[in-house]
Amino acid sequence: MDEKTLPFADYTSPDWSDVLIDALHVAIADKLEKNPRLIGIVVHNLSIWRRRHPEQQRLVRQWKVIVYTWEFADILRFLREASADARQMRRMSPFCGILTAEEIAGTCVAVSESRRVA
Repeated sequence: MDEKTLPFADYTSPDWSDVLIDALHVAIADKLEKNPRLIGIVVHNLSIWRRRHPEQQRLVRQWKVIVYTWEFADILRFLREASADARQMRRMSPFCGILTAEEIAGTCVAVSESRRVA
């Protein structure tokens, strides 16, 4: 395997990206739980999105409501939630920058390996 690519066991499956996004957000929630100050990255991302992506204002507003008004435990629960609404929101997530490249790669490999076994 090329060291610059990650193995995806079932990347042709229609739900593989959702499975990966779910796993990444669980990892993000776990990391935020250990270091709540990282939520500042999300606040920063939202301020940038507002200026750079005016076409996404509705989604930015939805994320702002979540990040600025919800209890921290509820945010973590939402990041881990398997509902269709949570999954839809996580497809464009302001939580980028929380995980390191190594953490993202490790999650990708773990998801790929779990899908091979399943």
